[in-house]
Amino acid sequence: MGNTGTIMEIERKWVLKKLPPALGLYEAWEVNYAYTNEGHRYQEIINTKDSNDRRYTMVHKIGEGLTRKETTIPISEEDYIEQATSTETVKIHKTSFMIPFEGGNLEIDKYHNLSLVTMEYEIELAVGTPKLDELAESFRIKELDLPEGIKNCIIKEVTGESEYSNLNLAIKSTY
Repeated sequence: MGNTGTIMEIERKWVLKKLPPALGLYEAWEVNYAYTNEGHRYQEIINTKDSNDRRYTMVHKIGEGLTRKETTIPISEEDYIEQATSTETVKIHKTSFMIPFEGGNLEIDKYHNLSLVTMEYEIELAVGTPKLDELAESFRIKELDLPEGIKNCIIKEVTGESEYSNLNLAIKSTY
């Protein structure tokens, strides 16, 4: 979590009815997002096992749905605070659990300012990866062999449903 540079990502998303069991075995981060009117996301990422391990970045995503280009740039804590305290930002706070899975990660998010748990399955690819559309389509229809504890928590897949984007969740939350 918190890599820098530009990548292509392919991502699917689900709503879960609760947090799956045994998440304490995995890496977890407290995450604060502040979205600006320009569409940039400023984020503070804090390791739950070491609060001194903090990362500050600005993220800009281009695209919607399954495939997006994502650029992540490191910023200072001061830059984050300036953006996060602006009256023109919308904010969200969540705990993210990172589970390595089939060449990517399952990211399970518990939103603290909403009654919501989601899971994303994301793979990162280099910009210019050949046949990206074909890869994305095979990723979209791929049947995942999820652990039973996770599979039993799934309510529905919401990939591409704009109401479940982090930006729209931030807009409707009461931080």
